[in-house]
Amino acid sequence: REEYVVYKNVNNIVVMKRVLFIAPLFFGYWEKIKNVFESYDMEVYFINQSLSKVNIKYRIIDRLSSKRVRDRQNIRYYSLKIQDVPDDIDYVVVIRGDSLNIEIMHLMHKRFKSAKFVMYQWDSIKMNPVGYEIKDSFDEIYTFDPIDAKEFNWKYRPLFFDEKDCNINVDKDIDIAYFCTLKFKRAQLYKELKLIANRKKLKMFSYLFVDKLTFLKRKYINHDPLYSAISISEVNYKAMPLKETSKIYDRSRVIVDYTTPEQTGLSMRSIESIGHACKLVTNNVFVKEEPFYCKENVFIYDENNFELPDEFIAAPYKNLNTDLYNYYSLNGWIKTILGME
Repeated sequence: REEYVVYKNVNNIVVMKRVLFIAPLFFGYWEKIKNVFESYDMEVYFINQSLSKVNIKYRIIDRLSSKRVRDRQNIRYYSLKIQDVPDDIDYVVVIRGDSLNIEIMHLMHKRFKSAKFVMYQWDSIKMNPVGYEIKDSFDEIYTFDPIDAKEFNWKYRPLFFDEKDCNINVDKDIDIAYFCTLKFKRAQLYKELKLIANRKKLKMFSYLFVDKLTFLKRKYINHDPLYSAISISEVNYKAMPLKETSKIYDRSRVIVDYTTPEQTGLSMRSIESIGHACKLVTNNVFVKEEPFYCKENVFIYDENNFELPDEFIAAPYKNLNTDLYNYYSLNGWIKTILGME
């Protein structure tokens, strides 16, 4: 459609466009995306779609109220927010969109009549059914989930790494890096990784993030054997900032990833391994379908019989070609989402 063509100036930079960007406050990734929009000389209007993080009132209604009450709150919230956005928006870009509904989408279509509406799902529809409910409101839909892409005829697009955070010239002095939110089988995996690192004399860095009350409950009230084996000094009650995480990735030879059974899309951590030139250990078998997959760099483990082969750890990292690197970068991701490829 002609009105959706992306125009560029003589320096191949996008001429000033206006973007309404709606995304969750998830580990600061929204800010990275916003910064790249702005680097393309775009005017960005951001709306936080994580209403539970707006204030205590929103949090209580979001978590404890019925869907009808939540929808009414959300309609008021977005109605007020879009009043500050010009009518002549070129793009409405939605990440996840779990606080949206059909009525809110109607309001935005009525207001932004010439805009191209794009949605990106970095959760599966099983985890975010609202994405399916509002799908007909978008001109383009992308998803990180290969199963959802096939089932709903959406465009498959993996996540990204931020090339500005990557420094592949740093010495790799950490053998294994393991970051996780401490739930599902991740506690068990941590325990097994520690045993392997000690047995093979490998240097391991771990960062276990968990809500304090959840950890204390599981450790001292539920007496969960996995949590009982983890000391308080080994856990963190705040997520590590992205810049600090990136510095650890730069120094790491191997990143270990655990994907829940409900998730088929590749995690952010899996894609970030590309930018930081780290080998990847994961239980997500769908990684075999990716162009960056090779046995030198990726090992798929059985979560019920975890192992980490010596030859995989010892083997050097196999460098990827520039086209692959650029495709999985944040710039490459945004070019896909905006149709600039």
